[in-house]
Amino acid sequence: MWHNVLSQFAADPQAIQNYQALKYSPTVEVFRGRLTWPDGGLDIIAKLHRPGGASLQRWGGQIATLLRGTRARRNLHRTCALLAAGVNTARPVAIVESSGKTPHSIFVTEFLDGLVDLDQIVLSLLPRLDTTRRHGIKKALIECVANLFARLHRSGWRHRDLKASNILLKNWNGAGGPPTAWLVDLDGLRRRLPWEPLIDRAALIRLVASLWGYQSATRTDLARFLERYLRAVGGPDATWRELFRAIVAGARAYQQRSARRKHGKLDVYGTAPR
Repeated sequence: MWHNVLSQFAADPQAIQNYQALKYSPTVEVFRGRLTWPDGGLDIIAKLHRPGGASLQRWGGQIATLLRGTRARRNLHRTCALLAAGVNTARPVAIVESSGKTPHSIFVTEFLDGLVDLDQIVLSLLPRLDTTRRHGIKKALIECVANLFARLHRSGWRHRDLKASNILLKNWNGAGGPPTAWLVDLDGLRRRLPWEPLIDRAALIRLVASLWGYQSATRTDLARFLERYLRAVGGPDATWRELFRAIVAGARAYQQRSARRKHGKLDVYGTAPR
């Protein structure tokens, strides 16, 4: 059964039932859809990678694929490792690989229903709440996200793109119990090298930069997050002030670089103005 379903999917991914594009570029496409069979179906998220760029880049990508496997296969290995380490992420469904005239690989995971990404929560959901309720919810979210970061780093992982939109939360407002966090989009994930420190400043800077300027994410929230994160990874409490200054400076610099890169470019899937 699965062979027939995935063969049809591989032949024409956009023909999948309930196809909805979430992100698109010449080299990467992320979409939601539904795999169906006679007595059931499954809602999925798929990430399709195509070779792109100049000829040298394409040849380099093909060599890397031969040495390390396709991106879909690498993401499958990362997903299984995270789940084994107790880090929540979408469970894998399948990988689809093609080596024809237009080689590509597709990593398919389950669709996580009922979850909201941290970017949307901080940008548009928290500001709608009264001050007292917002304070309580932020306290629980800070604890939840700090624990996610700590578990990821204690498990020996680095993530170069750990932005707010890649962190999904269940029960973000406490309506169904304490919030729990999921990590998605694992392309930027890699193992920590033996000589690298446990505390991943680059990941912290990326998270803060992704929320920079949002009314609901204050400097006090950042300080509380860093304190909770350092306690979770066993860092001395006295270091959070030094780390706070470094993260703030790094986030500002990241925002400036990002603005220069995006100048004059069309961002179709951009969020609402900050």
